[in-house]
Amino acid sequence: MGEAKEGTEEDDANKRVTVPCRVHPETRDEWHDFVDDSDEWDSVSDLIRGAVYREIDGWYTQPGAPAGGSVEADVDLDPVLDALNNLSDDINSIEDRLDNIEDQEHDMMTLLAEDIRELIPQVNDTSEVEKIEADPRKTVKFLAEEAGSIDAIIDTVSARRGVREGKVRNAIDKLKEDLPASINEVQVNEGDHRLVEVR
Repeated sequence: MGEAKEGTEEDDANKRVTVPCRVHPETRDEWHDFVDDSDEWDSVSDLIRGAVYREIDGWYTQPGAPAGGSVEADVDLDPVLDALNNLSDDINSIEDRLDNIEDQEHDMMTLLAEDIRELIPQVNDTSEVEKIEADPRKTVKFLAEEAGSIDAIIDTVSARRGVREGKVRNAIDKLKEDLPASINEVQVNEGDHRLVEVR
C-alpha cells in the first residue's frame, strides 16, 4: 500500500463544509425572491455568506454603537431648541394677555356690581318693594331705584357703562353670590323680578 499523500495548501483552501441553517418556508421563499430581484447575489447561499461576512466586518454596527445596532446620530438640535424657546415665549405672552383680560374682566365686574348696589333700593324687609307696582309707564330710573326692577337695573347700568346686558346680569348674579345675606332677588309676579339690599 502506498503512503497517503499529504494534502497541499491549495487542497485545504478548496475544502468546504456545510453549515445547516433551518428557516421557515416563508423565510426561504422571501430570501429566494430577494435574490431573484438582486443584482448583487447569485444564490441564497451567496446571500447568507455575504451577510455573515458583513456582520463580522462591522457593516451593520458603527464603531461605539451597542450590539443591537442602534447608532448615535450627530444632529444639530439648536434649531429645534430655538423653536421650542420661541414657542415657550409665545405661550407666556398669551398667558400674560389672558391674565390681563381676566384682570380687566374682574375690574369691570366689580365696577358693575358697585353700580348695581348703589342703584337698588335698600329696605328693611323685602315686602317693602313688593308693595310698589312696577308700572311700565313709570321711568326706568323709578323702576330701578324705587321698585328694584331687575330689567330696569340692567337697562340703566348697561347704558351707563356701555356694556352688554349679559355682563350686567352676570354682575347681578355675582353680587348675590358674594352678599347672599343682604342682596335678595324677589319675584313679585311672573316676569317681575326685583333686586333689593336688605339692611
